[in-house]
Parts: sequence; C-alpha cells; structure tokens
Amino acid sequence: MTNPLAFPDVRCGRRGWLRGVALAVAAPGLRVAAAMEPTRADRAALFPGSAVAYPEVLRETRLVFPRDYGAHPDFRIEWWYVTGWLFDRTDRRPWGFQITFFRIRTSYPDGNPSRFSPGRLMVAHAALVDAASNRHPQRERVANLGSAGVRLAQGDTDCALPGWTLSRTADDGYRTTVREDEFGWRLALRTRGTAAPWLQGEDGFQRKGPLESQASHYYSRPQLQVTGELDVRAATRAVDGVAWLDHEWSSTVLDPRAAGWDWAGLNLHDGRAIVWYRIRAADDGPALHTYFALREVDGGMRVLGEAAVTVDETWVSGATGSRYPVALTLAPREAPAPVGIGSLRLRPLIPNQEIDGRQITGVAYWEGAVRVLDDGDREIGLGYLELTGYHRNFRL
Repeated sequence: MTNPLAFPDVRCGRRGWLRGVALAVAAPGLRVAAAMEPTRADRAALFPGSAVAYPEVLRETRLVFPRDYGAHPDFRIEWWYVTGWLFDRTDRRPWGFQITFFRIRTSYPDGNPSRFSPGRLMVAHAALVDAASNRHPQRERVANLGSAGVRLAQGDTDCALPGWTLSRTADDGYRTTVREDEFGWRLALRTRGTAAPWLQGEDGFQRKGPLESQASHYYSRPQLQVTGELDVRAATRAVDGVAWLDHEWSSTVLDPRAAGWDWAGLNLHDGRAIVWYRIRAADDGPALHTYFALREVDGGMRVLGEAAVTVDETWVSGATGSRYPVALTLAPREAPAPVGIGSLRLRPLIPNQEIDGRQITGVAYWEGAVRVLDDGDREIGLGYLELTGYHRNFRL
C-alpha cells in the first residue's frame, strides 16, 4: 500500500525515532533535509499558521508517577515498547515477542474537525519469533487517534488498536493482547516486588547525541515476570517468561552525522538488568554517543561507561539485502567490572529477526530475542537487541 502522505527524509534517535518519527513532521508537500533539528523559529517558518509547537525535553523536568506512565500528547513522538521471552509451560519451547505503540503528533493543526485529518497518529508493531520453525511473523498498523477502537490515555498506560492492547494494571503490572490470524497472545506482566521505574540517564533525561537538545524522557521496567497464553496457527499454549518495557517521549531528531544505532535491553537471571546503546556515525568513525548502565536487584543504578564492542557474527537479509551484526560481545572498559559482567555475549534466538516496515514507515531494521552468555558459554540472561540504519534505504 502506498502511503498518501508526503513524509520527510528524517533520521531520528533511538528506536521509534527511526521507525516512526517520519510521520511526526509530515506536512502536505513538505520535504525536510535528513536529520535537521528545527528551532522554534524554524518550526514557525515551516508551518505558517499551524498551532503546532513541540515542547522541548528539559534536563530539569522531573518524572512523576503515575502521571508519566501515560501519554504526553504535546510532544512530537512517544512510544511504549515491550519485548520478551516466552516459554511453553509443557515443553519449555522458547519464543520471542514484541509489541510497540507509537503516538505521533504531525504538523497538521489540531483544529481540523475531520476524523481523516492525520494530526495525531498511532503506529504499532507486533511480532513473534518462532524458533522451532524458524519463522518471524509480524504486523504493522497505523490509524488516527480518535478512530474507532483507537485509544491512548493520559495519566496512565492505556494503548489500544482494534485487537491490540497494552495497559497498566492496579497492581503496577501490565496486560497486553494481540489478535491476528497467524499469532496472538494474552499476557500479564508483573513487576518483581516493588520495583520502581528505572529512570535512564539523569533522572529520566536521556541524551541521544553530543548535543543536550538531542534527548528524550526515558524510563524502563525490566524484569517483568510474564504469564498467559500464546496463540500460534490456531493452537493455544500456556506460557511464562520475562519481559522488558520502555516508555520514551521527545520532540527532537538525531545528529546529522549519525547512521543509526544499536541497542540492547538485557534481563539477567540473577535479577539485575542492563541497557546499552550506541549512536553510530555515518562515516564509520567513533560512536557519536554511548550509554551502558546496570540496575541492581535493589533498584540501585550504576553507569558502566563505554563498552568495548566486538561483532562476532553477521546475517544478511534475503528480503532487503541488509547485513546486520546479530551476535555481539559487550565488555565494560572500566575496571573493576561488576561481578559477572566481565563480558556479555549476545547470541540471537534465530538469525532472521528483521522487521520489514517498508510498507508503512519505509524502514527495515533488526529487532530480535538474544541469549546472554558469559565467557564460559553459560547463559546468564535473556534480552532483545535492536539494530537500525543497516538497511540501505533511509529515505521515507
């Protein structure tokens, strides 16, 4: 399907900024240079007469819960992202799952009464990794907020498209449902004890580049314990597992020298959690920005500094021709390293975990379930790895 909107050429910082932010600055006939970061004056010139004025992510802003579990509709883009591992309760067969809801504010003014005016959009991805059959079914959806069955709440997590939901429960857990012909699930995600949100960066102000303006508000909920049912080709399985939730919102885009990013969220078996990412330079030079942090079981956070990264294996997509570094080793450069974190060897559940979003966002990327091994090949955790900017076509 050809998208009727004229999307700009934009590359934007971690995860949703590449996958969906092109929609966020869409305007009729407008083409914006790649990775441009407009000032307030620039926005006024680009969108004369528009009521749109995207707020900035500010270091002094403090996140407050439960308010910040919910939507922040004035910001340009926002997303709730859940990934995890599931295991059949009978035979322990493994699966990976992903669901992401993007809330996107475009350049169209809010005053248009038409339900077809794309002023505020919802884009969503869902995918399942079926390791036993080497399959990776996936779906994408896009709809206007306010359309039938589309819901996004302020004040708490409550995202919905027809057949797809993600909501926070009264016991500070989450529920998610997906209904598709090929796959679906009904899952409960519960926090361990009284684990508070993990505020990334500086109290939730998370840099994504060398400039302070290249930032998002960002928190994570790692180590979510999962129970529920998984539907695959008309068969229902009882499952349990572990998941990770991220919630971010921002109005800015990535540094113009960037090519993409690599990101990992890792739930270690001992109850700790690790997040790592790097913003890669287009000229293959040093990373433009890196982040590597550990959350202890008691909720304490430790920033580990820069990681030494080794590419151990690549995989080439038959669909897009993209080459992805699907097996990596991360090692803290600081000494002494935390106990058990001498090196983290990330190994994919299956190589083919590419998300082909070219029909809606124009972007393909790799988003996959990975095992975390130590130096002795012992499994010490499970997580997800995201690799963007490896697809040859960056124009949306």
